[in-house]
Amino acid sequence: MARPLPDVLAYREKLPDALTGSDITARTQLAPLYRPHPTSLIAHLTGIAYPAKPCTLIARGACFPPRDFNGSPQYDLYLTVNRLLTAPTLRLECVWREQKLRVALEFPFFDGPTSLRALAFYRDVERYGTCSDEARFKAHGASSQGLNWARILELGPAGQQVITELRTYLANTPKSMRLRFHTPLEDARYPFSTILPYLTEMPLPSLSAPEWAALQPLRPQRDLTELMSNPAAPFPMVPLAGLDTFLSATHASVEYYESTRVAWLEQEVALKEWASVAHRGVLFRVGGVVALAIRFSPFRLLGGPQGTVKFDLPDRFLADVSFELSPEHEEQRMTCERSPVPISIDWAHDALFVLRKPNAAVKAAAARPSRTNVESCAIQAKFSPRMPEKQLINKLMTASNVLHANRWQQVILNQDHESLPTVNLATGCAIRADQKAPRLHTEIDEVVEEAFVWMLRWRNWNAEQLQALISVREAVGGIVLISGPAGTGKTLLIQAICVFLYKIGLHILVLAPANSNLSDFIGKLKELFGNHSNSPVKATRVYPTSADFSPSKIASGQTCIHNPESTQEDDTGDILDFEMVRSDLQYSDDKYTSHRDYGLPAQVFRAARDETYELWGQLEGSPADEQVDFWSVLRQCMKEAADGSFHWADQGQVKRYNMAYERCKAHYLAHVRMVCTTTGNVRCSDIVENWAANKHGTETKGIVVVLDEACKDNEIDSISALLHPEWRDKIHGMVMLGDERQLEPCNTGASGRMVFNPFNDRISIPLMSRLKREGFPCVQLLEQHRMSHHVAEWPFKQFYPPGMRNGPSTYLTLRQKLPGLFNCLTEILEDLGTVSRDPLQTEAELDKVVRTHYLEIKGTRDHSKRSPFVLEHVRFFCDKLFWKLRAYFVEKTNEKVLVICAYKEAKICYEDAMRYIQGKYHIPDSQLPRIATIDSSQGTEAPVTIIDCSVQKYDPRRRQADIGFVDDDKRMNVAMTRAQEVRWILGGDCNTGDLMKRLLRQPDTPAYVRYKMSVSKYSGEMTGVRKYYDEKLRRDGNAWLKGIKKYAASATTRYNDDVQRQVVRL
Repeated sequence: MARPLPDVLAYREKLPDALTGSDITARTQLAPLYRPHPTSLIAHLTGIAYPAKPCTLIARGACFPPRDFNGSPQYDLYLTVNRLLTAPTLRLECVWREQKLRVALEFPFFDGPTSLRALAFYRDVERYGTCSDEARFKAHGASSQGLNWARILELGPAGQQVITELRTYLANTPKSMRLRFHTPLEDARYPFSTILPYLTEMPLPSLSAPEWAALQPLRPQRDLTELMSNPAAPFPMVPLAGLDTFLSATHASVEYYESTRVAWLEQEVALKEWASVAHRGVLFRVGGVVALAIRFSPFRLLGGPQGTVKFDLPDRFLADVSFELSPEHEEQRMTCERSPVPISIDWAHDALFVLRKPNAAVKAAAARPSRTNVESCAIQAKFSPRMPEKQLINKLMTASNVLHANRWQQVILNQDHESLPTVNLATGCAIRADQKAPRLHTEIDEVVEEAFVWMLRWRNWNAEQLQALISVREAVGGIVLISGPAGTGKTLLIQAICVFLYKIGLHILVLAPANSNLSDFIGKLKELFGNHSNSPVKATRVYPTSADFSPSKIASGQTCIHNPESTQEDDTGDILDFEMVRSDLQYSDDKYTSHRDYGLPAQVFRAARDETYELWGQLEGSPADEQVDFWSVLRQCMKEAADGSFHWADQGQVKRYNMAYERCKAHYLAHVRMVCTTTGNVRCSDIVENWAANKHGTETKGIVVVLDEACKDNEIDSISALLHPEWRDKIHGMVMLGDERQLEPCNTGASGRMVFNPFNDRISIPLMSRLKREGFPCVQLLEQHRMSHHVAEWPFKQFYPPGMRNGPSTYLTLRQKLPGLFNCLTEILEDLGTVSRDPLQTEAELDKVVRTHYLEIKGTRDHSKRSPFVLEHVRFFCDKLFWKLRAYFVEKTNEKVLVICAYKEAKICYEDAMRYIQGKYHIPDSQLPRIATIDSSQGTEAPVTIIDCSVQKYDPRRRQADIGFVDDDKRMNVAMTRAQEVRWILGGDCNTGDLMKRLLRQPDTPAYVRYKMSVSKYSGEMTGVRKYYDEKLRRDGNAWLKGIKKYAASATTRYNDDVQRQVVRL
């Protein structure tokens, strides 16, 4: 007898409030989800019930699969169910085991345009003398998964016959289906026997309810008690798997909406709890600004009283802070911004905030970073975080837009690509199947052909690159996918495609997940085509409103940028002054100041100065019959601001300046055809209201969206532009470039023992990756030109399919390219006892030893902070590597040497060490290396990379403790492909000496350990460094830094000498 549904769902009564640990009430915002065992009944009711039940399809008098395959690859059919409690479907799977292919059809139970009817089960049905149990039903409009690969793979006649039959169920014409099971329905080996009563004897309420009824309609706030008590569709409160296909537009909309809403709620609730208590802090005076170092006080963490969910403060956010300097002073209130900029402060702290517009009293109370005894200066600070809710609203609007009928729904569902039209992105027209049909030749065709020929001839493209360029005019569904590892020319391709589209008069929307990606794009565009009146392409970078020029903010003291064209800011103690310090430190480029001449504010001011436009209208507050040229007004305000005659205290003048700028900005943006911005900012009002809007006499011939680093972007952001009501009908298509074998989108939601987001998986699935996994056409770039072939060898073998190749230039030895660097590195290795001048060692072997080296250092993996680090690795770098690298690169050290850390705490250790060295020995920032985490290093490169994953030992039984999140092939792929010439790794022995044979037999051995096992001291690719430190290094404040000393180092040939020699040779 099947258990009643309330009994099955009884576990929900024990779910606690995520904060209090008490029972869930109407005030509960988050609750940890129940994690069922994969074989439990609730797991089978909320996901795909495996193992599926073997069966045979009887159709048109034939059996599928047949008894005789006649040499065709064999397949099997299975019947199961999926999501019975939320969006129930009957699922028929066709599996080719040798080909690793699974084709599935899903028939919805719920009432809708596509659903099944008259489902019935029969026992002991005789056919040709054999009795078997059967299932019969009528269905139409089934959804599919895997059909695209079935078209690509060789499945033989038998395979093609079953695929042809399965495709008939995709049509909207109802058709009967008859399935014969290989074993009785009651066979307990398959969960179908347990589930069957919930389909027949006591049907689940969800079978007759609309799909995702518990989550409809979409709402930004939900009452969990109401969600669980809905009698028509009680929500199960368990994690739900994210698949590569969607059943329907409603399914897609629900997953997008809820995954975004709950992810935001997680961050908001955790941040509010952090802000609910006062934190101990100390004010410091740094670089002309005041920074507030904070040491967290105890506060409630997500996960109940035990606080099992780790809390991470967002890297950057605004907040209002209040504190008292002393009982004699009144309470101070001001705006601050959390900043991850490293500053060497000898006072342990958890976070650093920079104060905007501190008054004289605050400045006077601030201590210098070098001051050691600052406890007497400590204050209690209370924060009120400002959450950027506009981003959430835009994401939720995008999720709602999925429901509106448009051509992009079929792409998003990702089911049957055969039904998608092939589109020429240059014209926006579908390519006719009958290419012999007569076609009129137009002037537009001539323009397109001329630009297309230019694109094909612009560079000496290889075969895959040419295929990628041609695919712009043969885009399935209007989507072009270009994939390839680092150095294969993706950036060059995106430049060529953008210029081609620009030449034929289209509007181009260049998007990327991060501002650093846009800076790279703009920098390359400027390098290749310049930024002058004769440039073949003109791009405009649009910033978020918070980073835009604003006279009102200047007047109120919220910003200090008086002129967007200026590259210097006033010393007013504003946050941007601290960004100047950050820029001087060269630890990362300011995301808004690089290539400022491409920014919208700078271009508007340049247009005003050059008198490029006129725009007549009425200025608010002026007489009704007075018409003014807004560009002239802006020009006059600029002139007065520049010569100091502008009265910033006069609200009328400020309002006039602000209005003129806003009107001119809108007018200018209406004439722009290429806009660059982040995917999170694409729906900002400046772009939506003015760009490609056919305003001010402009005409939009069509829009093409270009998305760089697509595999690192959240899908809801990737599709935001496609689905916007103002653009979706104007967009010809989308070009996506990325590498699905590197990092996935950032997911900050809890994913360990506690999970709060039912659709947490969806956040980590990028659009490009799931399209490609379902067989969507994708151009794979195979030839790389950036890394030395020695550097590329191991990651190509481990992370990429066969066929990858290296360009001719990658085979030059380091001695040929940079002889000074070769001598510098061989001297380091000789001092460590590694490289010997063996006359039998070939030049290629020596080149590999110098370029790719593992330095085995004995140390302690320290877990005392929020993430692991090994201080011995940091000290080794400072003592044995830094001084000689600096002697060679000198002022190019920051640009040419990159230290990559796996964890934030390890990065902080390196930053502290560099700050200590800089302060003690007065070394300029240009002579210090860049420090980055693996996650932030994607998209960057350097001739020399030093990788520190904070790994010492490895035991499969202590996998999480020994390796941590470095146990990720994608993350290691990123780390190992940042080097152009040299990649050295600092780490421990990983116990590979004793466990070598056993580890090699384990297919899931972490990539880091696999690499360690691949190098050997006998080949010279690894050096065992003796222990240099008698005492164990401890990170108690900054005391451990005092052991860092300066070592005399010189280089007979420096980097500039090597570069000059190359120039002379060329």
